[in-house]
Amino acid sequence: MRRIVLTLALSLVLTGGAAAQAFTGNWACMAGDKQAGLLTIYGNSYGFASTTFGDKSSGTGAIQGYSDGVTFADGPLVANLGLQVGRLLAGEGAVSMTLESSSAILMVCTSLNGGG
Repeated sequence: MRRIVLTLALSLVLTGGAAAQAFTGNWACMAGDKQAGLLTIYGNSYGFASTTFGDKSSGTGAIQGYSDGVTFADGPLVANLGLQVGRLLAGEGAVSMTLESSSAILMVCTSLNGGG
C-alpha cells in the first residue's frame, strides 16, 4: 500500500510539473479577427506587446500557473483589460489559450513554440 501511495505521489509531481510548463513561451494573440499582440510567459511573469501603438495594455506583470493555464495577478492586462485567467486549449494542431475576464473571452492566443 505504501508503495502505491509513493508511486501515485511521484506521478502527480512529475505530471504537474510538465502540465505547468505547457503555457510557457511565446503566443500570438487575436481579438476577434484582428491581431492583438504578442504574449510571452516565463516563470511567474508575462510580457505583452500590443500591435496598437501606445496601447496601455502593453507591459509586464505577474502570473501564477495552474494545471490548465495561468492566473494573471497584476500588470497592464489586469489593470487595463480586466484580464483574470488564461486557459489552455489542446486540440489538433497548435496549442491555444483563451485570455478571459470575469465575463468574456478577450483574446485567443496560439503558441509560437510548436505545441506549447
